[in-house]
Amino acid sequence: MASDMQKIGGIAAIIEALAYSVGFAVMLTVLMPDNADALSAAQRLAFTLDKQAIIIAWNLFIYVLFGVVLVVLSLALHQRLAAQAEALTKVATAFGLIWAALVIAAGMIANTGLGAAAKLHAAQAQGVFADGTHGTSFAAPFVSAAVLLALAGGQGSVPPGAGIGTQATHIIRRARQEG
Repeated sequence: MASDMQKIGGIAAIIEALAYSVGFAVMLTVLMPDNADALSAAQRLAFTLDKQAIIIAWNLFIYVLFGVVLVVLSLALHQRLAAQAEALTKVATAFGLIWAALVIAAGMIANTGLGAAAKLHAAQAQGVFADGTHGTSFAAPFVSAAVLLALAGGQGSVPPGAGIGTQATHIIRRARQEG
């Protein structure tokens, strides 16, 4: 059993390395517009929405798959190193499992945010990020959701208990009225 887990751990480590290598290659070639610095916010959003299927697959590959495989790698390393440094191995394994959960969550949040941004963009005449105040890279839906929610804090214009989509819509409408 121990040698099987070590083999599986070795395969997991190779998959981890491939996930990042392929992920960075895809990001730098397919998901990076040639003239990214010259694009307006609306053009960046259009590029992102154009590549939505690729971005979703990319997020699943570099975040979700990576996180799942990281669980296996963490457990394999735990088994391998527990006899030499039991306390340190327990702490390292805990951090590995927490990191795996965070990585999986980040990928799922990014995909959910991208889907929400696409729906809001389709519903809004000017698009969600057309005012340029919220970045529009492939990570924009996640980052922009956090920024929008932070902007909503304490301003009292968003009804209490409103969902994230409702909050974002209220903030976007208010920003357009003020602009």
